[in-house]
Amino acid sequence: MSENNQNGLAITCVDARLHRYSITPQVAALLGVDNVYVRTLVGPESRILGGEQSVHLQSLRLSMTDLVPLKNIKKVAVIGHCDCAGHPVSDQQHEKDCVSVITVLREFFPELEFVPMIASEAETERPWNVRIIGS
Repeated sequence: MSENNQNGLAITCVDARLHRYSITPQVAALLGVDNVYVRTLVGPESRILGGEQSVHLQSLRLSMTDLVPLKNIKKVAVIGHCDCAGHPVSDQQHEKDCVSVITVLREFFPELEFVPMIASEAETERPWNVRIIGS
């Protein structure tokens, strides 16, 4: 792999529907990176927003502490998705919660660029559309 490749990280749900027809190429394009490493959690917004003592937040922080310098990651997508069983809220609440997750993670990783995203079911050959929240 070339040393010039730019790497990003996607923090998203474990939901198999997102990964069956991988959302990763869309995320890479939106982040403007060559490669996207993926860290999954069940309903990541609710797990990360569970407070400082959340074992999920602690685990994510440890993963990121290892991965970010190892792979020279500069950009991180926090991705919510519609119809999430692990975080069953409206699409609008997912968007707000993704932004809140970024606020939490910025405290630990101020050097990273965080981008809130939402994955919505599509009625096309591509089952999911990913977009940057606010765009």
